[in-house]
Amino acid sequence: MTGIKNYLYFIFLLCISINLTGCLATKKDMIALQEEIAKLNLSILNIKGQLENVEKQFFTKQAGLAAEISSVQRNQADLSVGMEELNWNIRSLNLRVDATNEKFQVFGRKLDDNSADFTNKLSIFSEKFTRKMEEMKPTPTQLYGAAYTDYTTKNYDLAIEGFKEYLAEYSTGMLAPNAQYWMSICYYEKGDMKSALEQLDEFMHKFLESPLMKSVMFKKAGILVETGEKELALPIYENIVKDYPGTPEASQAAEFLPKPEPAAEPEPKKVSPQAQPKQPKRQAPQK
Repeated sequence: MTGIKNYLYFIFLLCISINLTGCLATKKDMIALQEEIAKLNLSILNIKGQLENVEKQFFTKQAGLAAEISSVQRNQADLSVGMEELNWNIRSLNLRVDATNEKFQVFGRKLDDNSADFTNKLSIFSEKFTRKMEEMKPTPTQLYGAAYTDYTTKNYDLAIEGFKEYLAEYSTGMLAPNAQYWMSICYYEKGDMKSALEQLDEFMHKFLESPLMKSVMFKKAGILVETGEKELALPIYENIVKDYPGTPEASQAAEFLPKPEPAAEPEPKKVSPQAQPKQPKRQAPQK
């Protein structure tokens, strides 16, 4: 979007510089400029249509996101490809806008300071173009989708910035818990365990009722084990087993808990031997 912002800034400077230039605009330049403006308008409409299509696809594939993290990763594989294509198209448009800026600079030097009619037309075009740029501002879903695409392509720094931007503008949005979770994962993948734990703690403070809570707790405990703080992880594993029985996270958490020792078998009772019956004394035979 940097190229587009530069373009709007140049429009403003151009309107000021019109009164300082002293050359007459040629008809050929006017026609070339109008054609370029028409091409830009068409490109803007195409990009806007692509944005709408991607948003529809994203909402469709996000239906089961909150329930299971693993299914999100599978469902968003196709979306990541679409977002990459869209990002490429936007970069292409930025290049074309930059090229048009250069033509405006050349054309501006040829303008007559008395060409008030053209100045008015240029101002009107600038206003319309500004409105179209505002209409193209990313929706919450598009902003989250771009950040998640950066995560899947291992652009963790860009993903973190994208998730932060989403949370700053839409802190109570539908995808806010997911943005918080994936931002912690980005820090983890970068090896920044401290920041990852901070993001997980913030999630546990802000999104108590989120279906992702068990995954967040399990991830936090795992990081504590990795950083040599197993004694802090054990209570978390115990809570997962207690609060989320029957879930995959509970089954895995149980493996980290100490196994109870088997009860000792009772010793068999000693049976005292029965008293032997006394044998009658044998009398000596009579002589």
